[in-house]
Amino acid sequence: MDLVFRYYGVDWLAMASTLISLWLLGEQRRSGFLVGMVAAGCWFAFGILAGSLANPIANALFFALNVRGYRRWQAASAP
Repeated sequence: MDLVFRYYGVDWLAMASTLISLWLLGEQRRSGFLVGMVAAGCWFAFGILAGSLANPIANALFFALNVRGYRRWQAASAP
């Protein structure tokens, strides 16, 4: 069980939220970007816990890209 919860379950939450985000975006649901922000935050935390430098940097950028996608979706759907 130590291997399963080595990172306090943050990695499992990150994986699940990433998959849900991709599913929602594939279904053309704007909420996929919000779930993607949760996923990026979880992956960021995982990177810190794992002692990685690249992971938190990448996921800060992924978070920003999800914010951008969410905002652009709003602008595209506005009359």
